Amino acid sequence: MTATPIQFQVDLTEPPTVLIPSSQAILDPFLGTRAIVARGVEMVFQSGNQKYHALKNINLEVYRGDIQLLMGPSGSGKTTLLSILGGILTPTLGSVCLAGQDLTKMSRSQLAKFRLKNIGFIFQEFNLFPALTAVET
Repeated sequence: MTATPIQFQVDLTEPPTVLIPSSQAILDPFLGTRAIVARGVEMVFQSGNQKYHALKNINLEVYRGDIQLLMGPSGSGKTTLLSILGGILTPTLGSVCLAGQDLTKMSRSQLAKFRLKNIGFIFQEFNLFPALTAVET
C-alpha cells in the first residue's frame, strides 16, 4: 500500500500512481481500481446573507488499496470533505462516486442504505447513548 498526502484545496487532476506487484494483482483483481471519485466538489454554507465557501473545486481519485492522508489547518474543510465523501453531507456542486455509485444522485433513504452496507465511520468524539452499551449503540 502507498500513502500519498493530499495538499488540501488544490485541484488534483492527475490520479496518484499506484504500483501493483503482480502477486498482489492476482490476489485482488480490483486493487488499483478507483474506489472514490470526486469531481468539482464545492460546499457553500449560508447564514443570512453571508456565504462561506468551505470547499472549492475539489477533484480527487482514491484507488482501492491506497491509503490517503488529508491534512490542513483547523477550519480548512477536512471534516466537510470527509462528510461529503462518506455520504453524510451532499455537496452544493459537483459529484461523488463511491464503488461506482453516484452519491449525489441518491435520495436520503438511498444514502442511508448505502452507508449502512458500504461505509464505516470512526468519529473523533464518540457519541454513545448512556442507557446502551457500546455494542448496542
